Amino acid sequence: MTDSRRPPRILKFGGSTVGSRERINVAVRMVRAAGPSVRAVVVSAPGDLTDHILELTGDPADRPDEHRIAGALAHGELLGAAVFVRALQAQGIEARLLRPDDANWPIITDDQPLRARVNVALSRARVQRLVSAPTGEPIWVVPGCVGVTADGERWTSLGRGGGDTTAVALARCFDEAEVLLVKDVPGVLAADPRAIPDAEVLEELTVEEMAVLARGGSAVVAPSALEQLGPGTLLRVIGLGTSTELPNGTVIRSASRDPSDPAEPGETQPVSARSAGDRAASWVVVTALPRTPDAPTSRSVRPAPGPGGPLEEDRPGPLTLVVPEGDADTVVRHLHRAGVVRATASRPLGTFRTSPPPGPRTVVGRAPERLEEIEPPLHRVPGATPRMPLPAPEGSSA
Repeated sequence: MTDSRRPPRILKFGGSTVGSRERINVAVRMVRAAGPSVRAVVVSAPGDLTDHILELTGDPADRPDEHRIAGALAHGELLGAAVFVRALQAQGIEARLLRPDDANWPIITDDQPLRARVNVALSRARVQRLVSAPTGEPIWVVPGCVGVTADGERWTSLGRGGGDTTAVALARCFDEAEVLLVKDVPGVLAADPRAIPDAEVLEELTVEEMAVLARGGSAVVAPSALEQLGPGTLLRVIGLGTSTELPNGTVIRSASRDPSDPAEPGETQPVSARSAGDRAASWVVVTALPRTPDAPTSRSVRPAPGPGGPLEEDRPGPLTLVVPEGDADTVVRHLHRAGVVRATASRPLGTFRTSPPPGPRTVVGRAPERLEEIEPPLHRVPGATPRMPLPAPEGSSA
């Protein structure tokens, strides 16, 4: 039975956190420890099952019916949820599996098969029907990443990270709720532990700050989940096997601006560091949050020559550095050592050839959306595909 004295709690376990019997047992203990206020548990396909399904279905360009692919992915999520229900029941915890073909399935979406968007109003109506049903209030176990169209005819997929989106969308259907995203990391880390092994867990971020990191390459919280975060939802990222109570983990608080909106751009300044030379090279986007969270979203950065030189702050704000792959970890360590950033994230940009002057580039205020925004310019290498869909500027190599 749920506890009506506090807001409902929704726990979400990703595929890696339920990828073995031992991990499932740990997850079940976390559900029990979270107390009687647990209303739902969202469970993803276990282990690498989603990747295996996508591999078996072939190249996306060869898929004649994406709704069938969405259905295959949904069955992988359903398998994970069904196993978890049995594990809860084996420990005496009352639980009920919600299936996409149930009349009261709660996540209603549009008709996009593999990148569906949640219809909040219809989903809220379904959740309220579930809450009012005389079924004794067992914990709902919900397959992650799965949606159903309003007519109930088609199953859809919310895309990568859709389990996070499912959990936050469910919470949005209540006036107040708490979401615990259970991950393999103890919270949102200030930096990639491969660059900074002792990176600290951030205690709190706004949804805008988390969105900046997510777009910058942090895979801890799906950007689509942040878009669903409502003012009555407390979102927290915690590690598998850790406490479900505060102050454990990272709290992500909703704020006024839509997290899907890009931050305002600022001025662009070149940054000096080790040169990639006028040759083909792999580049990485490094995104940084300043230590002053409420500062204007622009920054002018003028470091001394070399990636280890001091930084001079003009106007704090989100900063994006486009750097050669070999410089990325050094730049991240330098930013944290200088004490001017709270957190960083990075992601591959692609392989390009540079034009003089070589070296890292910056785009201040947000991640680049067009190659023209990167100064000095990068040019595509013939035959190489960048990892973000950027149109080539006029006169560059196609």
